[in-house]
Amino acid sequence: MIDQLLDEAFRLFEEAEMKVDISSSESIALFRKAVFNLLSAYLLIQGTECEGGFAELYRQCFNINSEFESIHYEVDYLINAVPEAVDGEELTDYANEIWDFMQGLLGESETEPF
Repeated sequence: MIDQLLDEAFRLFEEAEMKVDISSSESIALFRKAVFNLLSAYLLIQGTECEGGFAELYRQCFNINSEFESIHYEVDYLINAVPEAVDGEELTDYANEIWDFMQGLLGESETEPF
């Protein structure tokens, strides 16, 4: 299950990056789903049930590990992104900050998802 979530997150990130200049609304949705999968994988590794939406999963992760504070701004940006107002480069940068953080954190959990 964890490997499937991580593989899907990788695929979604790639697709979102390719579509960021074509359809910001689709790109936002893909990045959100990818990060949702990463957060879900982290919670499963920690032995915690994954309950709720994107924001709830982030809060659960933060409650387990306060290091999640370091991506609070990026997660908040992604949660509140509005297609008409989003800058594609900024969206991609913030999503990649989350990706990098999660990659490091999941690597510490002795998984090799990336």
